[in-house]
Amino acid sequence: MDYFETKATLRFTYTDSYGNVSGRIVDVELVEDGMITGKCRMKNARRTFRIDRITNCWDDSTNRHVPDVLQHLRDAYAKSTAPVLDKLYAEHLDELKVLLYVGKADGQLRAPELRVITAACKVITKDTRLTDEDTRELLESIPVPTLQGFKVAVGKIAKENDSAAIRRITIATRTIVDTQQNISPGEQEALNYIAKRLQPKG
Repeated sequence: MDYFETKATLRFTYTDSYGNVSGRIVDVELVEDGMITGKCRMKNARRTFRIDRITNCWDDSTNRHVPDVLQHLRDAYAKSTAPVLDKLYAEHLDELKVLLYVGKADGQLRAPELRVITAACKVITKDTRLTDEDTRELLESIPVPTLQGFKVAVGKIAKENDSAAIRRITIATRTIVDTQQNISPGEQEALNYIAKRLQPKG
């Protein structure tokens, strides 16, 4: 069973459940259980298509024939930053929550702050392909933590006592705040809590 997000633009012939045949160009966003979902340019709307009803498929960006649609999309996913971001979310969610909270502690996440978080994500993943847009999409999938949620995330990081993670968080959050001349009360409170809780042990 497949479920993954990917980006690819496909041109193909599609036969619907009524036997109607039409040509489609689709900006694929999601693959799930033998179906693709994405923006259909013909309908100018998000649509879902069964892969087994797709024929004569071509990759619009390379103009190459696609004999196996599912495998082509699996390969596109594997070569993209998507699996890196998925792993980052799965394994470092608490770090992301802390960075997001500090980044938005003054009410909004600005471009310089986003760049700092992207840099931190590159350090964590060791993947320099990550862009600010990748980071923005990842952060948009995470509800902005409350103060209590932020403290819980910091507490989990403290309990794990990973010196590398503690160092990353300390440097990144300080750098986020330093992107502006003035420190908001929320930012100062967050930095004080991080300094208090994130002290490597042993």
